[in-house]
Amino acid sequence: HTLEQQLAGGLYTGVHVDDLERSIARFETAVTERAHFSQEMRLRRVDGNFRRLFSTGTPWFDESGAFLGYIGTCVEIITRSSGSFSAIQATRTDLLERMAASVAHDFSNLLTAITCSAELLIASAPQNDASRVDLDTIRQAADRATALTKQLLAFSGKQVMRSELLDLNDVVREAEASVRALLGNSVALTMELGPSLGRVRADRSQLAQVLRNLALNGRDAMPAGGVLTIRTINVQTVGDEFGPTPALEAGAYIRLTVADTGIGMDDETRRRAVEPFFSTKPRAEGRGLGLSTVFGVVQQFGGSIWIDSGPRQGTRVHVYLPRESEEGRDIVRPRSGGTFGTLDTILLVEDEEVVRTITERILRRAGYSVIAAKDADEALAIWQTHAAGIRLLVTDVVMPGIDGLELSNRIREARPDLPVLFVSGYTREATLPLDLEGPVTRFLQKPFTIDAFVSAVEEMLGKPSKQN
Repeated sequence: HTLEQQLAGGLYTGVHVDDLERSIARFETAVTERAHFSQEMRLRRVDGNFRRLFSTGTPWFDESGAFLGYIGTCVEIITRSSGSFSAIQATRTDLLERMAASVAHDFSNLLTAITCSAELLIASAPQNDASRVDLDTIRQAADRATALTKQLLAFSGKQVMRSELLDLNDVVREAEASVRALLGNSVALTMELGPSLGRVRADRSQLAQVLRNLALNGRDAMPAGGVLTIRTINVQTVGDEFGPTPALEAGAYIRLTVADTGIGMDDETRRRAVEPFFSTKPRAEGRGLGLSTVFGVVQQFGGSIWIDSGPRQGTRVHVYLPRESEEGRDIVRPRSGGTFGTLDTILLVEDEEVVRTITERILRRAGYSVIAAKDADEALAIWQTHAAGIRLLVTDVVMPGIDGLELSNRIREARPDLPVLFVSGYTREATLPLDLEGPVTRFLQKPFTIDAFVSAVEEMLGKPSKQN
């Protein structure tokens, strides 16, 4: 049968009128190009109700090349209300977040060794030594890699956030100059900021970064130029809105929209847009973390995003942030500090050998006596025989077996006032209890510089920092 005969015979009987033209075009293209096809469409059941289906297949031809029909499958798409699709998406996102956090943690350990080793070599190299150029390149590359680990942590929901009540319009206005600089001369920027906007509880710098990431994506989608529009508005949701991921609960939100007039996305690209390292750019131009970072940051703010786009229809990224009451109070944490006696010995506990080696070198170079342990069990054995001389515990938090927090608790049973400096490739919020505060406790996130590490040690021991 010809395609026209199949159409006349009822191939599209029951297809929703709004999907009919697109479906016919997709099938005709598959036949013309002898290509595999896939599409979503709504089909009427015998009871008269429409169901959304995902159809995929390949056109079938005989030996003479005559079109015979299609071979494929048609599967009903579970609606979001059933919870199944959302559960699958949530599981997938959770796995990606765990992977990103694990990679960031391991990467932070390596960067700590790279950064500190480069700094030690730079400090010992003469000013006119040609090797300093190479060493500076290593350090700069490590700085860029450090920024990447922060993006991974943001996606995984383990980035450090300084929560405060913010006027979103103020954040947009403050970022306007940097956004215009990113867009260049070929893209016009317009802003439509809603009046009497409520407040959101978020991190100012991270929120500004979300805006810049979205602006960069918009610019890249308009290679020939166009218009980028930033909008803010108060919205009220009833809890069953279609689109936002994760699903919104009923309540008051502020919506930030970044819209471009660019090339837009097809359905497959739009669905995968927030996946880490997914990119439509050529491989030579690199793989980014733009939208996945936005997704992770917005989730930490308790919000959601919705990408509305179509081929040659531009893209609109809607960011929903919970609207806070004006009575909300900011939480201000006390800074760790304190004065202690002269340092005799530091107990250093780090399971990653390369990090343990370089941090021990840094401490000895700064004039401290160091006893290093590869895990908590070894550290406890050292404590039994050297407790009297140890004046500071420096320990990684995440370690095999007994972790750093449990190690500090056991040691502090005998010496409650022992200063403890926790270090980790994860953030403090991800590894330590929120109520673990006091003048004898401090946290330092990896990767760190030599100055940051030595300053933290000196602060814990009540000595003036060499940076002051």
